[in-house]
Amino acid sequence: MATLKDVAKRAGVSPAAASRVLNQDRHFSVSDDTRMKIQEAAKALGYKGRVEHYQDTTLCIPKAKIGIFLLYNEILEIEDSYYQIVRLNIKSELEKNGLQIKEFFLGTIEKGIRQFHEFQGVILVGHPGIWFRASELRVMMKEAGIPIVCSDFELEEGELNAD
Repeated sequence: MATLKDVAKRAGVSPAAASRVLNQDRHFSVSDDTRMKIQEAAKALGYKGRVEHYQDTTLCIPKAKIGIFLLYNEILEIEDSYYQIVRLNIKSELEKNGLQIKEFFLGTIEKGIRQFHEFQGVILVGHPGIWFRASELRVMMKEAGIPIVCSDFELEEGELNAD
């Protein structure tokens, strides 16, 4: 695959000039003749800029995975729609931004603790009393050092670095 340096060499210009022309930099002053030489060289060499190259290539970039720890059980969510609304809105926003989500209700938090190393961030939703009783979860989060967002309560001063 042709590189920007190859295009510049063929057109007889610097790589910086070739880059600015091919990226359609409106603030770069260049003659029409030079602009045409660069574009023709790129076409002849089959040069594809980064954007075109990335669009043509399937990239295997893993999506960030967020753990949502719901400090309540499914029954409470059915009884109190507030928690369901909060959970579904959080989930919707994360999915819109292309993030993977793993949810753990109160009865499955231990499973979430075992998967904790997979998460790039954590969201806590629910009752603060349960959070303060969930010592294993608190210790794990403190040691992991990943970003944490709390929905319904604040952490105690110095307990964790949280947003």
